[in-house]
Amino acid sequence: MKAIYQNTQIGYSSIIFFLALLLFLIFVIRSVDLTFILIILFLILLLLQRHSLTVMIRGNCLEVVHGAGIIKRRVLIEDIESFSIENHPWYTFLWWMRVVRWDIHVVSGNDAIVIKLKEDKKYRYYNLFFLANSSYIHIGTNDTKKFAQALENSLRR
Repeated sequence: MKAIYQNTQIGYSSIIFFLALLLFLIFVIRSVDLTFILIILFLILLLLQRHSLTVMIRGNCLEVVHGAGIIKRRVLIEDIESFSIENHPWYTFLWWMRVVRWDIHVVSGNDAIVIKLKEDKKYRYYNLFFLANSSYIHIGTNDTKKFAQALENSLRR
């Protein structure tokens, strides 16, 4: 099915942050052991997941895909109650984990669309250490107006 809306945002701030962290670890830590190698591999995996964010609206589904596609979120358009445009702090791209009561999908920039799901459509996900319920999804975008317009058009159908 053809996408009604599709935008891929490159997370330059995420790329710079993770590359700087990798270089710091490589040059500062001189001993190479299994723990060091596992940390480096974990950071490379994070970099592969956080280097871009693709947002698509296809038919009756909103899909958010991080980087290589391991992290995905699909939401039915009919489950969306409302949305708003918000401005997040510059360091939001560091929130690669889900924070309590929020499902955050941001790789760079300050602008985001915050989607509120219908009350009976809360979904469960694993937060850092526990199971949480969420009715809000934060999706960072560099194309706020077009994304909001496409979402509005999809909600009217």
